[in-house]
Formats: sequence, C-alpha cells, structure tokens
Amino acid sequence: MRRNKVRFVGFALVLALLTGCASVEVSAPIKSCSPYYTIPSTYGSFTIQQSGVGQAVQWGIYPKPAYVGTAYNVKVYVNSVKVDEKKNQTYAPHGSINRTNILGHSGQLVLVSGNVYKGKDLALVYNIQCRLA
Repeated sequence: MRRNKVRFVGFALVLALLTGCASVEVSAPIKSCSPYYTIPSTYGSFTIQQSGVGQAVQWGIYPKPAYVGTAYNVKVYVNSVKVDEKKNQTYAPHGSINRTNILGHSGQLVLVSGNVYKGKDLALVYNIQCRLA
C-alpha cells in the first residue's frame, strides 16, 4: 500500500533541492512506537521500537547503499526535549532512550532527526516520529 511507503517529513524535499532529485516522500499519520514502528522507504529502513508503556525505546537508521555516508549526525527528542545526540559518527546510527526519559510521557512524540554526509556533500536528511506507548 502506497501509504505505508510514504512516511518522511521533508527529508526528501531537502534532498531533492540539494541534489536535483525528483522524488519526494511525505509523512503518513503518526502511529505508536509500540511494539515496533518501521518506515519502509526507497532511502533505507528507519525504525523505532518500544516494548510497552513506560519502557525504553530503541531506534536505528539504516540507509540503503546509495545513501550510506562517511558521517552521520542525529538528534533524538522526547516531547521536544533532546535526549540523545550523535555527531560525526562514522557508521549508521542507532541507540536507545532510557526509561527515565520516557516515564510520564505516554502519548507524546519521539522524534529521530538527522543528516547523512558523503564527504562534504549532504546525502540524506531524515525525520522519523511516533507516539510513546
């Protein structure tokens, strides 16, 4: 179903503007992070998972080979508060948000947002978000 394939907010638009690419992906309705929220995309696999209410959250960004970069920057937010950040990481980022940053935030948004660079060139901009269980 096309709705399942089209999930990102703005990253493809930025990519299109910077590289002249003609494809754009837009966000689908925001769903729960629990038990497993994955975004199939022509750009790679983007996942967030939470085993239940108040539990820790795991996330991962896995670009397709054409978008694998030399540096990855990512920021992770819970209810607009930054809870994690990775700068100039040399491999596809993944991580977790511990329970202390989750408790009391059921129904609020988790946002994983970042950039992939190939050398000095911006290769990919992504945003993935879901609601905490």
